[in-house]
Formats: sequence, C-alpha cells, structure tokens
Amino acid sequence: MTNPAGHPTDFESFLTWEALTEMLSYDPARGEFRWVRRGNREWPGRIAGCIDTNSGYRRIKILGRSFFASRLAWLYMKKRWPTQLIDHKNGNPGDDRWINLREVSRTENMHNRRVSKNSKTGVNGVYWQNGGWAARIRVDGKRIFLGTFNTIEEAAAARAGAEIAHYGEHQRAVSERSVPAPEPLEPLKKPAPKRGVIGDFESFLTHEELIEILSYDPVSGFFTWRSKKTNPRIKIGSRAGDHKEGEYSDITILCRKFRAHRLAWLYMTGKWPKGVIDHIDGIKSDNRWDNLRDVTKGQNAHNSRLNKNNKSGHTGVSFRSDSGKWRAIIRLNGKLKNLGQYDTAEDAVNAREKFEREFLSDFFIRSA
Repeated sequence: MTNPAGHPTDFESFLTWEALTEMLSYDPARGEFRWVRRGNREWPGRIAGCIDTNSGYRRIKILGRSFFASRLAWLYMKKRWPTQLIDHKNGNPGDDRWINLREVSRTENMHNRRVSKNSKTGVNGVYWQNGGWAARIRVDGKRIFLGTFNTIEEAAAARAGAEIAHYGEHQRAVSERSVPAPEPLEPLKKPAPKRGVIGDFESFLTHEELIEILSYDPVSGFFTWRSKKTNPRIKIGSRAGDHKEGEYSDITILCRKFRAHRLAWLYMTGKWPKGVIDHIDGIKSDNRWDNLRDVTKGQNAHNSRLNKNNKSGHTGVSFRSDSGKWRAIIRLNGKLKNLGQYDTAEDAVNAREKFEREFLSDFFIRSA
C-alpha cells in the first residue's frame, strides 16, 4: 500500500545526512533544493525534483528512489529523519520553506487539512442543514456538534473557536492560510506545450545540453538516448519518448515534457523555433527533418487535416440546404472568405483547391 504524502518510508535509512548534503543544497528561506554535483546525473545549480500533479507535493529522485522534499528538508536541517509526518503549516504542500514545516502526528496533521474539493461551503466542518448553517469538529476520533447558526459566518466562527480550543498550534490560522509562498526562482510545475506551440520553459534546455542527452536521426526522425544524465534507468541507445502512430511524440527531460518535433528543430538548427512546427505531410508522428518547417499559426492551420465533424469529406466545403448548392469557403489572414456556391461538391472542391494553390502555396494538404 502506498504511504500517504509526508509519511516515513521504509527506505529512508538508505540516505544519510552526509550523502544528502553532498548531492543537494537546501535554501530554507525559499524551500528549494538544488543539485550540488553530478553524482545523481543532474546539473549543478538546477532546482531538484518535480511537483506531483495529483498531490501537490514535490518529490526528488535520488539514485532511483523518490523522496518527499519536505522530509529531505527535515533531514537536511535536523541531521535526522523525522519519525512522524511533516506538516505544511499554511496547507500548501509545495511550500517547503523551513518556517512552514513541522513534525506532527497523523491526527495533528489531519487538523491542518485543506478544505475538501467536495465542500460546498468552502469551510471545513460547516454545512447547510434543516434551514440553518451547522458546524461540527472531530476530536480524538469523535465528532462534536457545535450548533446551528443563522449565517455561514457565525458557523465558521464557531468552528474556528473550536479549532483553537481543541487543536491549539495544529490548527491552521487564518493568517497562515492567506500568506502565499514566495515566488520560486523557477516555475515549480510546467504543463506540456500544446501541439507545436512554444513552451514557456524551452529556454530551460540549451542546444549543448540537448545533444549531450539525446541523439537525433534526421532520416528516421527518431530520438535515442545518448546519456543517463536525466534518468539512470534508461537504456543508452533506446528510442526516447512516447511514439504512438499518428500522434505527437513527447520526450521528458528533467521532469519537463517537450514535443519531439520542436526538439528536432533545436537539435538541427541550434535554436528553438520562433513559430509552430508544421508536419508537411500532416502526420503528427513523422518527425523526419525534411517533413518539418517553422511556420506561423495561420500557416499551420492551412495544413490541418480534415475535421472529424466534417460531413462533406472535404475541408471548407459544405452543402447549403437553403440554396441546394455546395459552398466553398476558406480562412485567410484570420478572415473567412466565401469562394462561391456550386451545383456539385466536386466543383466546390476544385474551387477551394484552386484558391489554395494560388494563394497558400505549400501550406495545405493536397488531395491524392
């Protein structure tokens, strides 16, 4: 069974304080760990670990084992592993500043839990019941009813008073809930870039670092691992990233996902593309170098494949029931242009393709 976040793990004895301080440095004011040396195949100075998108806790992988950053902070500062749970005072599991951490029992940790996402009031222990606002609290495993009130503010005040009386320092004060963590030096979690659009963290990876980690074959369009620097478990020479036929390929480097076609552009040109990367043949998984081009978003849209909701079988061609004719349209420079109405679908398709050849040049998929 998986241990809850912040819980002691049975392999923590594997990592000593001496070994930790040799590999990582911890800034107690910012709550950030950074790599000190390459012993863990990471770059010195880089922020360590990733935010777990499900729990919000930062995890740091050391020699194949994943540790909670909050527990590593305790080891770093106290020179010993915590024997109980580590609680984040302000309720933010990603805020690992030293002043925000404390060692508590599981019950004490529960007293500081955040409001459930299923709560309809936004206040722990406050709910609507029989025409009034009810408040309750759990103490030593038993539920205590605090009364029914005319307003939600009165119920919340009763709950807060009970927390102070029963929980003491382990209740999350209003001031702690409202004080945000300081801005990190680097973003704590990053979404994968959408399609070929530039990701705001691409400056994180340089051309020199990329060619040290990966090898790219411009003929096949495949990336293979050249180094175990980012993951000691990978097999050197194995193909990198996910590769599902007809879908974009993502490659994870130091907890960040990059589109393979954008990495190919960086690999071959030494710089990130300015626009979006278009697959000339329209096949998202075909990352051969001669199939990629740096284009604007508008140009890329001209090379889009047929929409799944299209009923005519041709992009920009539709049947008009009011006139009984086939209409051809196209979007140019953000504006919709009407190309006319025709007696047959074939005539409408020909009109659309003629316009594309004349004005759009290479930025469309031609009919077979």
